Amino acid sequence: MDAERRMPFRNKSALYGPPRALAGNRNTIRTDQRSGESMNAKNKEILVTGFALFAMFLGAGNIIFPPYIGIAAGKKWVMALMGFTVTGIGMPLLGLLSTFKAGGDIDRFAGKVSPSFAKAFNFAILLCIGPLFAIPRTAATTYEVGVLPLLGSLELGSVLGISWSAIAVSLVFFGITLYFSLNPSQMIEQIGKYFTPVLILMLGFVIMKGILVPLGGFGEPSVENVFAMSFTGGYQTMDALASMAFAGIIMGSIMHHGHGNTGEGLAMAVKASLVAMLGFLFVYGGLIYLGASGSLLFRQASESHAVITVNLISAVGGRVGRYALSISMIFACLTTSIGLVSTVSEYFERLLRQRFSYRALVWIIVLVSAVLSVAGVNKIILLSIPVLSTLYPVAIVLIVLNLADWGFGTGLYRGAVIGAFLMGILYGLQNVEGVKAYAQTALAAIPLGEEGFAWIFTAVIGGLFGGFLGGSRLVPPYSFSRSCTDATSILRAAASASALALSSHGNSQARPQLDDSLRGTGAMRAPIPASLQDRSNISAMLVVLKVARQLKPHTSLPAAPRTDGPAPGSGTIISRARTVSRQKNPDNVYNEGISRNLEVPIFPSSPPTRRSPGRERIGGDP
Repeated sequence: MDAERRMPFRNKSALYGPPRALAGNRNTIRTDQRSGESMNAKNKEILVTGFALFAMFLGAGNIIFPPYIGIAAGKKWVMALMGFTVTGIGMPLLGLLSTFKAGGDIDRFAGKVSPSFAKAFNFAILLCIGPLFAIPRTAATTYEVGVLPLLGSLELGSVLGISWSAIAVSLVFFGITLYFSLNPSQMIEQIGKYFTPVLILMLGFVIMKGILVPLGGFGEPSVENVFAMSFTGGYQTMDALASMAFAGIIMGSIMHHGHGNTGEGLAMAVKASLVAMLGFLFVYGGLIYLGASGSLLFRQASESHAVITVNLISAVGGRVGRYALSISMIFACLTTSIGLVSTVSEYFERLLRQRFSYRALVWIIVLVSAVLSVAGVNKIILLSIPVLSTLYPVAIVLIVLNLADWGFGTGLYRGAVIGAFLMGILYGLQNVEGVKAYAQTALAAIPLGEEGFAWIFTAVIGGLFGGFLGGSRLVPPYSFSRSCTDATSILRAAASASALALSSHGNSQARPQLDDSLRGTGAMRAPIPASLQDRSNISAMLVVLKVARQLKPHTSLPAAPRTDGPAPGSGTIISRARTVSRQKNPDNVYNEGISRNLEVPIFPSSPPTRRSPGRERIGGDP
């Protein structure tokens, strides 16, 4: 007792042990600790995915265009930043979100207009981010930003107005690209892993120094409509087009790490996208400000985008900054080129239904890109303006409609897309000599035409007209979280996955894992469609089964699905099994593996099922 009286209250537990309430709550404390550790792991994964997405988007166009726009804007650089942010940051972010909503499937994203339109639109996007503009521009930027600042002017003569030095650099550049595209190696990933952060750190250093020590005064704007100029200037990044392709990659990565069984997966994808876009806001804002602060020192009319960027970085960072920019841009453009060639070749192989092999497509893309790259950055930009001016309004309309969609009719989609496409053609012709005057006259007669936004007016009118005219309504898509938390769907999808995997190539390692995963679930293995017996993806299916194993123990198990016809209450599930047999592009690991087997109606390769009045169904046959 004396010991107890002398002991402060807070230390009595040392004599008697922990209080009963505390001892009883040990499990709660441990649970809280595990929850905190899990939260830290999730936050780390969000940051890692966000920075990876930032690196995926970071390319030559993201660096050479903002300074050019800043010089043109001068004192109105804030207005320029707003316009460039809409198309350079806002639209890529919304493009990711809208494609997430469509399940990461670009075919479903554009297929709400029509299947033929989806194929044509996807084909056009692949050409833009592939052999026509993006890939050639990486080589041209390597020459103008990377090689020339390091070695100075290389006077080796010219042929047809093209420098032999540019041809030599292009041959070396695409020779390396061809080799690593045909022979994937971890080395190129390691190069990108180290040089991309160096480029980002160098840009951050230059931007901060330029803000603290401005280059000079802000000049008057050299264009009348700064917002419209910067808005259309954001087209050149092509990030809104690329976001539709990157969305599936991001969702596949997140689901592969076990976050696809709840709405948590979608939330993590959104947060990772926001991290990437905040990074671009810093880069774009800083580079536009640097260009505006040096608008009295540089004359954009007589210099190319690449030369302006090099001169600006040299003025702020000195010789060290110029060399760091050159070396980093060489390796960043090289890794970007290899990634684009590989990705676009794989997409084309599936889109063309394997009429051309991957190797043949790599050769074709590399040869076309090499020929176009020697034209130089400015000429590639001039060639891309009419095409991007036509495609971007359509892409923006599709992004907005997919985000706002809840059972919109196909008539509304078609009307809005047609309206945007027609005005996009006029804006494209506005940049073509010979027909420029006619296009400007036509645009002047349309509301918002002279401001550069006539396509908004025609898209709204076309959408309203198409909506009233009619068209089959689209079935409201499942939400990501609802579908992924549907225990019945997950278990039955796992059953189908097991059946498909057991039938493919007699994989001895996957077979016992799949059997153990389904033992005791009560889910009967579904019959294997003949068209799918040789098309399963073992790794993707194991992810599905991992999700199934993580279900709570008290989750009610589904009854075995009938194979002779839909049982009461199970028509949707059986329809999903039938939908699987109609899927195309089986080589797409994300859309056709993980997503399809997890929840088929969310991620179809074919356009969404439509319904007539009085009937509702989700996927499957009538």
